[in-house]
Amino acid sequence: MTFVLLKEINGLLLLLNVDKMVKLNGIELNVLEVALDHMEEHLNDLHVESIDAPLIQDRLDAVKTLKTKIKLL
Repeated sequence: MTFVLLKEINGLLLLLNVDKMVKLNGIELNVLEVALDHMEEHLNDLHVESIDAPLIQDRLDAVKTLKTKIKLL
């Protein structure tokens, strides 16, 4: 496997496995970004109504990290 160091964030190394790298075009990236926006809205609605707040918060955190990772593509 071949890895490339993308950046260091708070002591964590962000590595990219170039053997498994997938290239997305602009439309595909846009579709993912819109889907994540909709998921975030849905989770925020559930967060208000839900008694399982930790699970919803975990998913909201995952959406935010995915958005950050997509910006690196």
